[in-house]
Amino acid sequence: MSLKQQEYSPERITYYLEHWSELVAAAEGGTGQLGGNGTRSDRLVLVCLLADLEAAADRLPRYWTSTRDVFRMQGRMRTWWKANIAYFEERSMADAVNAMAHSLGWLEDIENAPGDEPGALERYRGGKASVSDEARRGRRRP
Repeated sequence: MSLKQQEYSPERITYYLEHWSELVAAAEGGTGQLGGNGTRSDRLVLVCLLADLEAAADRLPRYWTSTRDVFRMQGRMRTWWKANIAYFEERSMADAVNAMAHSLGWLEDIENAPGDEPGALERYRGGKASVSDEARRGRRRP
């Protein structure tokens, strides 16, 4: 295994992420030395390492929650939000509340709501019923 392959092993990447702020401080110069005996070339290596890890994070799937966690560990949440804002859909709070109500069994059209006979709710929803529909049957809006 080459040195570069070892440097980018999952174990090493985990270590780098857990010590990200220390690595950034050392790469920026800090006291000018790493562990008491660093040089400018050591800082350059760190800058390249950090850039590689940021680029690798940028290539992670956006829909993974762990991608967000990696960006948080790297101190790049603003970058994560900017990259993912396109995936958000602008909706009103009323839309969210209505969607929550419907998912909990609230029926907007109470006049045409199904009766209590078995299968009525499924027919009303076009065959789409959740496991808890029967349990919610008595909680319809008056």
